[in-house]
Amino acid sequence: MKRTFWATTGFALGVGSSVYVQKRLRRAVERYTPEQVRQDVAGAGKRVAAKTRDLLADLRDAAQQGGETMRRTEHDLRAEFAEDSQAHRHRPARIRH
Repeated sequence: MKRTFWATTGFALGVGSSVYVQKRLRRAVERYTPEQVRQDVAGAGKRVAAKTRDLLADLRDAAQQGGETMRRTEHDLRAEFAEDSQAHRHRPARIRH
């Protein structure tokens, strides 16, 4: 009785694992066929291109904002420097001995 049970159990496990492995192999083969690989590569290429466009747009916006801020700051500093130099021109010069 024990031998029959274990023989039947082994046979069932063997058949079940064989079916499982065949399904997995079939899926793997389908996944790596030239058409599927081409579609995967095309999809990946489109995603990379979209991310690159987004990154370039972000960099362009950052450079534009940085340039505007730099010009505004430079204008403020030049105005402040001009006010300081005007104030120093009206002071009497020191005489050094």
